Amino acid sequence: MLSTDFKPAVAYVRVSTGEQTVENQKIAIEEWARNNGYLILKYYEDEAISGKIPPLKRQGFRRLIEEIVGLKPRPIVTIVYELSRIGRSFYETLEAVKALETLETPLVSISPKESFLQTLDPSIRKLVLAIFSWVAERERELLSQRTKEGMRRVKLEGKPIGRPMKVIDKKTVISYLEKGLTMSAIAKILGVSSKTLKRRLVEWNINPWEYKWKNSK
Repeated sequence: MLSTDFKPAVAYVRVSTGEQTVENQKIAIEEWARNNGYLILKYYEDEAISGKIPPLKRQGFRRLIEEIVGLKPRPIVTIVYELSRIGRSFYETLEAVKALETLETPLVSISPKESFLQTLDPSIRKLVLAIFSWVAERERELLSQRTKEGMRRVKLEGKPIGRPMKVIDKKTVISYLEKGLTMSAIAKILGVSSKTLKRRLVEWNINPWEYKWKNSK
């Protein structure tokens, strides 16, 4: 039975190569959690996974997102060693942080340099997310500029231009619908627009209102 003296939490750890281990991160997280009144219910791990891979495409992080709603007791935070464990791209890191905020299990970093992510004060977290969003937008603008320059160069070379369709897992979407999540919440978690998600549901012949009706019974 969970002691009422501790606040329930989950933790995410990641290392980039097979030679590294997540144990050092776990030890640091356990110590910080104990000193700050948290109890780690479960660890989610991605080993030998590069930070270049988006968080929502990693097995461990995806499992965290999928399971966190159903954990008992309900964790109130997701703890990481530092933000770099989430990802290298600021935009992709922001999307992961937003997904956890949407699931009401905000990200907490134990890094002293990221102590601003240790507060659960809603007003402060909104400010932090606003700053993150600004930085991520600047990153996207720079990437967009580089992409346009690259496409212009490819076009001049006579090569084809295009990008693959965003992959959305049908079973994952159905799982979220069955748990009562809204369309906008699911779209945020998956890192796609609501329009894209709705288009996929039409392709799969899935009516989200049927799940909403079932959950209201």
